[in-house]
Amino acid sequence: MLHVNVDCFVVRQAGLYAPPLHPDSTPLGVAQNRSQELFRIGALGPRHDGVRKLRAAFKTTSIMSHYHKLYTANDTAVVFIDHQPQMTFGVASIDRAQLINNVTLLAKVAKEFGVPSVLTAVETLGFSGYLWPQLLDVFPGQPVIERSSMNSWDDAGFRKAIEDTGKKNILITGLWTEVCVTWPTIEMIGAGYNIYVVEDCCGATSPAAHEAALSRMVQAGATRLTTIAALLEWQRDWKDHSHYDALMGILKEHAGAYGVGVEYAYTMVHKAPQSAKSPHVVTAAAH
Repeated sequence: MLHVNVDCFVVRQAGLYAPPLHPDSTPLGVAQNRSQELFRIGALGPRHDGVRKLRAAFKTTSIMSHYHKLYTANDTAVVFIDHQPQMTFGVASIDRAQLINNVTLLAKVAKEFGVPSVLTAVETLGFSGYLWPQLLDVFPGQPVIERSSMNSWDDAGFRKAIEDTGKKNILITGLWTEVCVTWPTIEMIGAGYNIYVVEDCCGATSPAAHEAALSRMVQAGATRLTTIAALLEWQRDWKDHSHYDALMGILKEHAGAYGVGVEYAYTMVHKAPQSAKSPHVVTAAAH
C-alpha cells in the first residue's frame, strides 16, 4: 500500500482539517474518507504532488483504516490514568458517582473479556492519593505505574507497559481529560496507536474543558465513544455466549437503567431467578 503524508493538506485558511496521521493508521483510508474536503482546497491545486499520489492511490488501492472497522477483545487494551482522589475532587464535567461507576463497569468487563489493562497514577504520595479502591479491586495485585509527569507517554515504564500489551487499539480513560488524557493521546497517535477515548470514563475541571479536550483529540485523530458502546463492541454478537452470562451480571450491577432492564427481562420474561441475594417475595395485598 502506498502511504502518503497528508499533513500538507492542513489548510487552516480554508477552514478545513485533515488529522495528522502515522504510517500504521493507513492514512489513505482516512484521507479517502475526507477526500471531498481535500480536493476542494484549490490552494494546493491538482498538480500538487500529494494530490496526484492520493488520486492515483484511490484508483488502485483497496483502502481500510481503523475508522472503518470495529475493534475486538483480541486487538485492544485499556488504559486507566490517574483515577485518584485529588484528581476526582476537581472534576466538574460529569457526576462523580457516575464517573466511578462507569470506570468500574469498563474495568470489570475488560477483565472478563481478557482485555489487557494498564493502571497508572501520578504523584500518589506527594499529592494525588491512591487509585480508587473500586478500580484496584478489579485488578488485585496488578502493578500501578507511578509517574511524575502529567503526560503518561513521557514515562518509560508506561510506554513499556503499552508496548507489552502488543495491541495497537488503545481505549483511554482518565483524569483530567484536558491534561492527563489529552497529552498521551496526541503523542500515542503520533507513535502509531489507534486511540479511543471513553469520554464518560474521563473527567475534566469544567464541561468546557472536557469538550475542548475531546475536540483537540479528535482533531489529532482520536475516536470518541462511551462506556456502554465500548464494552458492547467486545461482545458484538449475542449468539456468542462465551462471556454472555458474566456480562449480563456486570451490567445488572453497574449499567443503571440498562441493567434494570436486563434484570426485568431475565425475571419477568424468561422467569429466571432474581439476582438479589434476598429475593423479593410477593405476598397477597391487604384489602
